[in-house]
Amino acid sequence: MLRDVYKQNMSDGYVSNISNGCDTSEPLTIESEMCRSILLKLLVGIAENLRHAPEALSQLAEDEHVEVRIAVADNVYTAVETLQVLTRDPHADVRYAMAENHNIPTSVLTELTQDDNPYVASRAEKTLNRVASGQILFGEFGARDSMRSYRAAAAL
Repeated sequence: MLRDVYKQNMSDGYVSNISNGCDTSEPLTIESEMCRSILLKLLVGIAENLRHAPEALSQLAEDEHVEVRIAVADNVYTAVETLQVLTRDPHADVRYAMAENHNIPTSVLTELTQDDNPYVASRAEKTLNRVASGQILFGEFGARDSMRSYRAAAAL
């Protein structure tokens, strides 16, 4: 997955400035730690900033790197179906990131309250209580009301 995204972005010219440490003149082989780090940051950046592309976010949700899956879970444009898949992620850090995110639909947060990991379940419960009490941020540090409404409607 990492190689495919990198190749696509190279062909589109998006990452030419950050590929200085990688030899892109030959078939891509990821051997150096520097290349791995650059490519992982690229994937995380794509997952964090991708909009209106639920299929791409769904693919990134299956990435082998925990950081990428967390970025997908934090993206307000991730489809509810993809979030529901991530509630069963084998890595507790992905589920915990979702449990502390007030932009996640309440149906998904409710599912996380039943998580086997007590930290995830407790955090989901606290986030649900915070959402119910109205103690959440919107604007620069939170999702726009319209996006929350979109997700709420999609969850029905």
